[in-house]
Amino acid sequence: MESPARRPRLAVIVANGVTGDSRVQKTAVAAARDGWDVTLIGRSATKRVERSRMGPIDVIKVPVTNEFKRSVNGRRNRPLRGSVTQFGIRDQNELNRYQASYRAWVRQKSAESAWAKGPRKASLKTVLRARRALHQLRVRAFNWEERRSETPKDPAPVRDWRRDWPQLVDIDLAFGPVLEKLKPDVIHANDATTIVTAARSAARLRAAGHRCVWIYDAHEYVRGVEWPNRRQAYAFPAAEAEFIGRADAVVTVSSQLAELLT
Repeated sequence: MESPARRPRLAVIVANGVTGDSRVQKTAVAAARDGWDVTLIGRSATKRVERSRMGPIDVIKVPVTNEFKRSVNGRRNRPLRGSVTQFGIRDQNELNRYQASYRAWVRQKSAESAWAKGPRKASLKTVLRARRALHQLRVRAFNWEERRSETPKDPAPVRDWRRDWPQLVDIDLAFGPVLEKLKPDVIHANDATTIVTAARSAARLRAAGHRCVWIYDAHEYVRGVEWPNRRQAYAFPAAEAEFIGRADAVVTVSSQLAELLT
């Protein structure tokens, strides 16, 4: 007796909490009614994976960390120069500890100098002067680097979307493994926030021998959005431009937007 054929599997992904996103929910429900095995993947507001059901649809909400963002910001705010100017003093707390240690040392050595006589007294005074000069130099270097490293309120883009908006990579790092474990036949990527993940996961699944196609659902004209800052304004159109040509199909919310995307 032949086993029943597996239903085609669809993964609908969106980088929000799913609740309240009617377009995404309608897409998932319509596919389920047509006989697809549908999983809806969104973003968890907690630090754990949340699983639930929406009728016949599996819903998985995945926590997204900011590890890649922290890595990028760390390199941006502490360039190689900082490893020299701030050697051993990484932040204000470490500077405070360094200064407290220095003051304690000065009190001890200045007292020893007052008690000493002859060559030892002269030697201790020389050491105190040298250490004072070194301390002043390190504090000045730290403060100079802090001023140099201050990030402007609206910094100019570096013209690499991975560095301008590293949150897109963090979403991919969170969603990608879930998608690839699911092995969908089709990935439906909603909005530019998930285009990176869909493109990469589909490519990785194909390389592993699993046939997978992906659809990009453009919810808005990203080049025309008034983004809150210049880095976002560069990153989202750049990410979309890099991957939209790799999509097996592109759908959108209106004929006007479809014309802009062609």
